[in-house]
Amino acid sequence: MKNNLFVLFFILLVQSCTVTFVQPYDEKLVEATESFYKETSLAIEEAREKSPLNRNGIDPNKPEENTGHLSKYTTFYSKAKVNANALIIRAMVNSGKIDKIAKNIHKVIEEVISKSLPSNCDNERATISGEITLTLQNYLDLKCLVTHWEVQHKNAPYEVLKKVNWESRQVSLMGMIVSMQKAESFKTEASVN
Repeated sequence: MKNNLFVLFFILLVQSCTVTFVQPYDEKLVEATESFYKETSLAIEEAREKSPLNRNGIDPNKPEENTGHLSKYTTFYSKAKVNANALIIRAMVNSGKIDKIAKNIHKVIEEVISKSLPSNCDNERATISGEITLTLQNYLDLKCLVTHWEVQHKNAPYEVLKKVNWESRQVSLMGMIVSMQKAESFKTEASVN
């Protein structure tokens, strides 16, 4: 892997050109990401308040009557996935602004990242045609996180989540959004002379 990166950077040095490695900073995408966080975070807090501390009082014959049951959160999951799709669309708009040389480097970087940090959603990745940039991958991973949450909810005993489950979702959402916002804020155009 290191040799591939070295070769690509060497080619850039020899060509003495300006290469756009990342999508340009997109203020609308940053604002939309913040809105996604606020809306989803608030919904998670509301779900946490309504969910039980434990599953002891669940009627096995009528689990859907429990306030933590999956049936009470179909709108939450649907909204979060639609909002994530909107972010994916916005990220796709600017993905064509990355130079061809940089796209090759992105592939190498993506391989390194995926080997060291495997995704929770390997089997549930969205099907996107065309090049997937690092920015776009962040938003695909965000949708994947929401999809993963829904699967977890379906697989929970009686399809009921407890307060602690929603608390951990709040932490994972915040961590992902912070990482995405940091990535956006550090975008620059690399110039090799």
